[in-house]
Amino acid sequence: MVRKITLAEIAEEAGVSKQTVSRVINNNPDVAIATRKRVQEIIDRLDYQPNVLARRLSARQTFTIGLISSNLHHIGPRSSFVAIDRDADAAGYRVLPYFLHTDDPVDPESHIRALMAHQPDAIIWEIARTWDEPVRIESPNLLSKIPIITMEYNLLGVPSVLDVGQQESARQIVHHLFDEGYKHVGIIGGPSHWQVAKRRFAGWREALSERGITFDERQIAYGDWSVESGAKGVAQLLDQFQEMDAVFACNDQMALGALSILNERGICIPDEMGVVGYDDMPECAFFWPPLTTVHQPFDTYGSILVHKAIEMIESNVKYGTFEAPEMTVIRPEIVIRRSSRKRL
Repeated sequence: MVRKITLAEIAEEAGVSKQTVSRVINNNPDVAIATRKRVQEIIDRLDYQPNVLARRLSARQTFTIGLISSNLHHIGPRSSFVAIDRDADAAGYRVLPYFLHTDDPVDPESHIRALMAHQPDAIIWEIARTWDEPVRIESPNLLSKIPIITMEYNLLGVPSVLDVGQQESARQIVHHLFDEGYKHVGIIGGPSHWQVAKRRFAGWREALSERGITFDERQIAYGDWSVESGAKGVAQLLDQFQEMDAVFACNDQMALGALSILNERGICIPDEMGVVGYDDMPECAFFWPPLTTVHQPFDTYGSILVHKAIEMIESNVKYGTFEAPEMTVIRPEIVIRRSSRKRL
């Protein structure tokens, strides 16, 4: 029978404490590089196999964070997922993903319970962009069992930990167009049932109202976030809103489609038509002309969600109770490029 190697034996041979060995095993960054290397060499040589299950049971946690998400083909959810996974890993946690593949309203309790069967320490709920209204959890008992982390919309009856100023940043980028001398600003909105699309549309309307402009339906086209829908949207606007001299596309992919059609029709950007987008995906600086847009720090969003989740987990482990941390508010910033610089 093979004798089981203990943490104490590894610590003694390495000349460090058992706590240091544990930090190395758990990838804790608070260990000097030389010490980490020495301890890891001993672990490998002795073929030490940590009893992960026993460690989790003794700590009353599984060191996993559940993530319920959807629409990873879009840049926002995809970028946030990468940041969530990276930061969770750095903190010694693993992400347990649970993806939904429909835009239809869902029964949140059924999905949360399905994920809870795998015993995560917390759940990040990173969907519901597509709900007309929040779908709240009716079971107080469920909400008391595990930290559930949401952002922006106070979903599920759970206080949000992160709010993003979607409406305000949309308002600001439309005012930028007016400040550049454009007078007739159309919009290619996102899907009308998406919450972020509603907020960006509201920002456009607010800016027009503050300039004393009453909008009409001719100024509006809708897309589905895709490049193709942006091309169709701007073509529709050119037909029905012929005085248009600027367009706000509610994401960068739709702005790219708009740029393509405008260039194809020989409309000079930005002299004859200003174009702005939203998100600041990495390719925006290489569109022609480079695209003015709203920078969304998706990486930061993911990091905040993870760190708020861990804060709640630690409270739950230590005290047997948890509360939502104070909300963090982020105001995305405008990145001005050539596509809207009429006054150059």
